[in-house]
Amino acid sequence: MKISQKEAVYSVVIDVLTKNSLSISGDVAPYITDDIRIEIEESLFEMFNDGLIEIDKCLSQEKLRVYVSGLRTNWIRRDSRLNGRQ
Repeated sequence: MKISQKEAVYSVVIDVLTKNSLSISGDVAPYITDDIRIEIEESLFEMFNDGLIEIDKCLSQEKLRVYVSGLRTNWIRRDSRLNGRQ
């Protein structure tokens, strides 16, 4: 069963932050350094390639990388679990 893009971003962000010894409650954006951003995006990219995340379009690997970057930005901004707005 594939997971939604929103849930994938949430779980990957939390996993990466936890793996980097960051315990976050509230807005995660200040903790997303370049290294953490790359780690998040690589995890999401691999999950798309493994068919674990829902997607309704067929994208080249290059376009998928661009899509993943926008997806990460979008859900960190919109998901209240990640942006600290309840």
